Order: sequence, then C-alpha cells, then structure tokens
Amino acid sequence: MSEAYWQAKIWGLLHDPVLKPLHNNTGRGGNSFWQELEVMKNWVDNDWNPETSGGKVLKHILLADYISSASDRAAIGSVTQSVNYGSHNQEKGLQISHLLSGAKLNFKIKQHSELLAQRKKYLDNKEENLRQKIPAVTKNHIKPLFWWLWRCLPETTCKEFEDASLLLMPAETRLPDSSIWSHASITAAFAGCFSRV
Repeated sequence: MSEAYWQAKIWGLLHDPVLKPLHNNTGRGGNSFWQELEVMKNWVDNDWNPETSGGKVLKHILLADYISSASDRAAIGSVTQSVNYGSHNQEKGLQISHLLSGAKLNFKIKQHSELLAQRKKYLDNKEENLRQKIPAVTKNHIKPLFWWLWRCLPETTCKEFEDASLLLMPAETRLPDSSIWSHASITAAFAGCFSRV
C-alpha cells in the first residue's frame, strides 16, 4: 500500500479530538494531533487537509467522516442540540445509552472536577500526553504507527485517565450513544479506500 493510503487512514483516526466528547464548543470542532506526526509532514507542508483543501482526492477522503457519521445517526434525521459533558447536571457527567438495550449509563471520568475547572487547557494537556506516549520505534514508520494508534490509543487513553470507562466515550455529542473509537475506526477504513480513487 502507498504512503498516502496509510496517511489517509491516520487522518481518519485523528480527524476529531481523541477526547472530543469531553470538550465543549471551545475544542470539540478541532482535530487531534495528526498534523504533529512526522509521518504526516508532507500533508502539513502541502496543506493537504481534507477539511480545508479543494483537491479532489482530499474531498473524497473527507467524505469518510460524513459517511461514518451518517451510519451512526441515519435513523434520527437531524439533531442540532449538542449535549456537553457536565453542562446540564455537573454531578452526572454525560448520560449515554446502549444501542441495543437502551440501558442508561452516566459517563463520568475520575478527574471530573479538574476537567470542569479548566476544560480546554486540561484536555489539550491530556491529548499532548497521549501523543508523547507513542512508542519511539513506531513514530517514523507509518504502517506500525497506524496500527498502534488504532489498537493502543484507546487503551493508552484509559491508562492516562486511570479510567476504563473512556472506552465508552461517545462520538457524537448530539446523540451520545456510539463510541468515538468505533467512529474513528470506520472513518479510517473509508478514508483509506477513498484515497485510492
């Protein structure tokens, strides 16, 4: 596979902030750290950002996010009201539902108070810590880096927060019922395919 294929897949994994559901509107719309990775340097240098570039292939890659998002919420049409972690009931965090049973769970991280005190700064620091945990042996090798991000980043995030419930972080703040990790994986799969058109 070509380098562009693996770069598209890495973009797919990191096109949203890793900690997106914990952000409010001040940080939810950004990207994760894909632009800071050495293997993505030529994308940064050439301004090959699927979200801002007018290039045909990059526009196709951007469709990966739209398609994977639509697959998570196609049945409900348009929901415009976001649900911010900790905004409606500071003590509960965010209520999520099981997709099949409908069972409710209050998703609340252990560092709940620290997060709410300085949300953007706190989450930016945590995301930088996660980037720093990428093993040196994979940092400059695109295929092993992708596989590490896909397989180990969710677990590393849970370890960073000392909280396994982060595996349940929702992808969509308007419908917090499907995992950010699942959304990123689906987006990466589509992005890789669309990079070859």
